Amino acid sequence: MKKYSDALFSPDSGVFVNGSLHWAVAHNDGSCIFWDIVSFNIENEKFGNLSLPNYDPSNCNGSFSRLLGDSSDFEPGILNWALEKLGGCICLFCDYYKVKLDVWVMKEYNGKGSWTKSVSLSYTAGIGPCISPLCVSDISEVLLHDGSRVIVYDARNDEYKRVEIHDMDDNGVGAATVYAESLVSPDLGSTDITPELIW
Repeated sequence: MKKYSDALFSPDSGVFVNGSLHWAVAHNDGSCIFWDIVSFNIENEKFGNLSLPNYDPSNCNGSFSRLLGDSSDFEPGILNWALEKLGGCICLFCDYYKVKLDVWVMKEYNGKGSWTKSVSLSYTAGIGPCISPLCVSDISEVLLHDGSRVIVYDARNDEYKRVEIHDMDDNGVGAATVYAESLVSPDLGSTDITPELIW
């Protein structure tokens, strides 16, 4: 496990895959921001590092203040990372601000060569500068949230299409997330609630 004396952990919740929580971690050598993926195994309570994809770090210039500051101050191309879980796999979003967003998927957990670039999205006119992917389909379509709208990006044709949401006002969508439906109540472990079957 690497030691980080000057590190910035992602403020997002850890991504849970394969019995471990995972976070994107930025660290600085004085002139450049570098990224790692840190894991914490829930069972043995040990930290570790995951192998990284062969991403393009050429636009790593900047400082932590840039990552923490208002995104309007970002220079085009500054690299930021986000981790998600897609299809049971760790998914890494390498966001080159206002230039492109690369989506990497780790097909085999912590396998050195298991990272695959699933899709690369180009920023185009009309797309917000801070997009966040929600899910990736098998046919290279990506569901995105750009701060106020939900959009589908078709990587095969390099086209964006707005998703119309019934009864949505002009303010748009403030937040969006992906969840897995379940018929199991999160309160089943509670002693105060008796589960009932409804027919």
